Amino acid sequence: MFLKDHFYLGKIVKKHSFKGEVIAQIEADFIEIISTLESVWIEESNQLIPFFIDKISQKKPLLFRFHLEDVNTEHEAKKLIGKSLYIPKSELPEYENYFSLKELQGFIVVDNIYGNIGAITYIDDNTTQVILEVKYGEKKILIPYHNDFIVKIDAKNQELHLSLPEGLLDL
Repeated sequence: MFLKDHFYLGKIVKKHSFKGEVIAQIEADFIEIISTLESVWIEESNQLIPFFIDKISQKKPLLFRFHLEDVNTEHEAKKLIGKSLYIPKSELPEYENYFSLKELQGFIVVDNIYGNIGAITYIDDNTTQVILEVKYGEKKILIPYHNDFIVKIDAKNQELHLSLPEGLLDL
């Protein structure tokens, strides 16, 4: 399988027990579907290797404990630390219309009043509220990423159309 056919799910950050369990930090976009997954793909030596999930449970908002089939020892779990997790786009319902937050980096933000604002240079999803950093003229502005602001995502033209609250760009 090719990386371009997959979404980045998260990363294994540490081992959990001597029984081969690992803790993975999952992208906020996938929290709702994580419990339905039967497998994940782990990037190893520029290849994606499938691992079936025996058990999964949530530890903290973005941290999940996994027991993967055929990973049964602390030593085997340690080898997975730092590895990226992926899921095939085909496993997501209506994946053609699905966007991972990371994929929006580089998109142009277009507001219904202000017009073309600028390109998304960074996406901070390590906070409670996801923040888009946008190059706006000579400065960078921070825009909260909120469903109420999204008008449409135009993947073909790499544009994120928003309806921002009045005065947000003046902050």
